[in-house]
Amino acid sequence: MSWLPLEIDPARCRSPVAESIRVRQAVELVRQLPLSLGGNLSLSVLTAMALWGAAAPAYMYGWLALFWLTALPGVRQWLKYRHAPAPERVSVRLIWRATLYSIVVALPWAIGNW
Repeated sequence: MSWLPLEIDPARCRSPVAESIRVRQAVELVRQLPLSLGGNLSLSVLTAMALWGAAAPAYMYGWLALFWLTALPGVRQWLKYRHAPAPERVSVRLIWRATLYSIVVALPWAIGNW
């Protein structure tokens, strides 16, 4: 059995409990975006300052640019939905996209360690 559910039972996804959990997840994601993206960006700058002499400046600027470029969609989403009321429904697809976005935001850390 895989840890990644490749087949999702549609009946389970449409249950009222699953729907309320997804709505709460979406609301919390939007609420926490400024903190998580701000922390990610500020730690990337601090890391670049600490490692400035260990790598070429062009590499460090490129690495920092990756952080800022990956943060832009999240900032845009937060600006769009920060004052919006909680949605009545949230699709499973939106939760999967949020999961994939978190992987994309983490990629510059992996590239920097490479």
